[in-house]
Amino acid sequence: MRMYLLYILLVMCIVGQTWAQDQTMIQLKALDQQLQPYPRLKISINHGAPNKLDAQGLAFIDIDDKELPPMSITVTDELLEVESWNFSKGILEIVIRPKTYKNITAVLRDEKNQPLNGIKVIFQAKEPIISISNVHGVISMSIPIYEDPNKTTHFVVEGYQLIEKKFKDNHGYLKVIPIPELAQSRSLVPKVKVIDSFQEFNFEFLDSIKSLTVFYAVIKNFKVGNFNEETTRRIDAKFYELIRNWADSLNSRKSENFLGKISDSSLVQSDVSMLIEQALREGKALTRIREEFDANVDALNEKLKGGGTNLSDSETQQILDDIAKLNEILKENEEQFYQNQAQFRNILSSVTVHLSSINDLEEKLNLSENQRVKQTKDFNKKLMTAVAVSLALALFGMISFMLKTKFKKQKNQLVRANSEVKKVNEHLEELVTKRTSQLQESNEELDTFLYKSSHNLRRPLTTIIGLTNIARLTLKAEATDLFDKAAKTANQMDKMLKKLIDVNEIHHPSHYSPIDFSTQVQNTVDEFQELIVNNNIDIKSTIQPGIIYNSYPELIEMIIKNLLENALWFSSMHENNQLPNVGINVTQENGQVSINLQDNGPGIEQNIRDKIWDMFFVGHEQSKGNGLGLYITRKAVKALNGDIQFRSQENGMTIFEVQLPANGKTN
Repeated sequence: MRMYLLYILLVMCIVGQTWAQDQTMIQLKALDQQLQPYPRLKISINHGAPNKLDAQGLAFIDIDDKELPPMSITVTDELLEVESWNFSKGILEIVIRPKTYKNITAVLRDEKNQPLNGIKVIFQAKEPIISISNVHGVISMSIPIYEDPNKTTHFVVEGYQLIEKKFKDNHGYLKVIPIPELAQSRSLVPKVKVIDSFQEFNFEFLDSIKSLTVFYAVIKNFKVGNFNEETTRRIDAKFYELIRNWADSLNSRKSENFLGKISDSSLVQSDVSMLIEQALREGKALTRIREEFDANVDALNEKLKGGGTNLSDSETQQILDDIAKLNEILKENEEQFYQNQAQFRNILSSVTVHLSSINDLEEKLNLSENQRVKQTKDFNKKLMTAVAVSLALALFGMISFMLKTKFKKQKNQLVRANSEVKKVNEHLEELVTKRTSQLQESNEELDTFLYKSSHNLRRPLTTIIGLTNIARLTLKAEATDLFDKAAKTANQMDKMLKKLIDVNEIHHPSHYSPIDFSTQVQNTVDEFQELIVNNNIDIKSTIQPGIIYNSYPELIEMIIKNLLENALWFSSMHENNQLPNVGINVTQENGQVSINLQDNGPGIEQNIRDKIWDMFFVGHEQSKGNGLGLYITRKAVKALNGDIQFRSQENGMTIFEVQLPANGKTN
C-alpha cells in the first residue's frame, strides 16, 4: 500500500507542480529576438521587486496567484525593454530587445526666459518628431537613442528662431526669438510619419510569436483578404494554438485530490473503488504526458529538418550527447515503471490470495461483469465527451470569428471617436489659453486703472488740504470752522485713496529685507498718537527680542497699521467705565511670526462676523472708517501665504491673530 501511494506521488510530480495555498512557483525564461537565452537580467513583474536571472537566463520564483497571468513586465536595464511575453504551463517566456529610443524633456522659453505655451517643436531626425509645449512651456519627445539633442540642426521651432539650447541627462531648455512674418510664412514644417515596427512582418517567422498580444500587434496591420490560402491556414492554426495555451495557463493548477484515506474503519469495497478510480485518472494523465512529449519530439525533428545545417560540429555533438542522455533517462524511467508495476501486481496478488475463497470467486465473477459494464459506460461517456468537445470547439471558432469581426468594427468606431475627442480637446485648450490671457490682461488693466486713478484723485485733495492749512493761519476763527470740516472730509477721502493704492501695492511688493518689528510698531503707534491721547487709550506693546525675519516692509506695515487703527477706534467706543486699552504682541517660533492685537471695544456682533473681510463693509454705525482696513489686512496676509483669525465677545475683548510663514515671501 505504501509503495502504491509513493507511485501516486511520483505521477503527481510528473504531471504538475505542487501549488501552495496562495502562491505558485513559476519559471522565468528570458530570450533575445533570436530566441537565445538572455543571461543575468533583473525582471520585475507587475511593478514588483526585481527577480535576478542566472547565466542561462532562467529563474524560479514564487508569485501570488492573483498576479497571474502578468499584466506588466519590465527590465531594470535602461538600454533594454520587453518586446513580448507568454505565460503557459507554469513557464513565463519573455522576449527582450535593445531600446531604440530615449525620452527627453525641455523647457521652451523666449528671450525674457518666459515659458511659451502651445508652440510646435520639431526634432529633425531620420523621421521628424513633433511635440507641442504645455502651459509651463515643457515639451517631451521620444528620440532615437543614438541622437544627440545638443546638435544645432536638430530642433525647429515653428514661428521662432532658436538662439540658445542646452541639454544634460536628457533634460534641458530651448531659448527662441520670434521670426519676422515674411520669414515665418516661408518656413516649412516637416510632416511626421508614423512608423509601425510590425508593418513589414515576415510570415515565415510566424512560429516565433508566443503571445496573443504580439499576434494581434502583427495581424492588425494587414488585411485578411490579401493572404493566400497557405498563409491563412497557418495564421488560423497559430491563433488556435495561442488560445489553447492561454486557456491552459488559466487552468493549469492541479485539481484537488479528493481521494479518501484508507483506514481501519473504512469499508474494503469503498477502498478498492477509490484506488481503481485513482488508477484510471493516472492512466489518463500518463497518456496526455506521452502525447505532449511526442508532440515536442515532432516539433524538434521539424526544427532540425529546417535549420540543422546551421549547427557547428561542436553544437551537433552536444545535441547528440544530450539525446543519448535523454535516451538513458527514458530507459531508466521505463525500467522503474515496469518494476513499480510488477511490485504493485505482486501486492495485489497477495491481497487476492488473502481474499480468495469459493464464495469470493463468485463475487469476483460478478465484479468482473460489473467492471465490463462500467468500462462500456465509460467508453460511451468518453465518446459523448469527445463529440461535445468537438461541437464546443466548432462553436468557439464561430464565436471567435464573430467577435473578431465585431472587435474590428468597434476598433474603427473607437478610432473615429478618438479623433473627434482629440479635435475637441485641442480646440478647448486653445479657448482656455485665450480666455486666461484675456483675464490676465483685464486684471493688469484694472490694477493700472486703480493705481493711476487713486494718485490722480489725491492731487486735488492734497491741494485742498494745503489750502485749509493756509486758511487756518490767515482767516479768523469763525471762518476756519468751515475749512476744518472741508479738511476733515478731504483727509478721509485721502485716507481711502491711500488704502486703494495699498491694494495695488499688495500685488507688486518690493524691497524684500529684514523686518524690525519694534520700529514698525513704534512708528505706527506714533502715527496714531493724537487719537490715543484724545481718547485716553492705554496701549501696551510686547515685542519678543531677537526676532530675525525677512519680508516686505510695506506689507508688514499695512497689516500692523490697519489692525491697530481698527483696535484704537473700537476701544475708544467702549460703553462702560473701563479705561480703553489696546495690546500688541509679536512673537516668533520655529521661524514663524505671530502678530496679535486685542482691544476692549464693543466686540463684533455675531450676525456680521462673516462679512467683516468684505470690501467697503462698515461693521458699526459709529465707525469713521471706510470699510477697507480689514479687507486690505487679510489680502496682505494671504499674499504672504499667512493666515488671520479673530476671536470676539460682544461688549468684551476682541483679538486678531496673524500667522506668517518662515520665508515671508509672496507666491
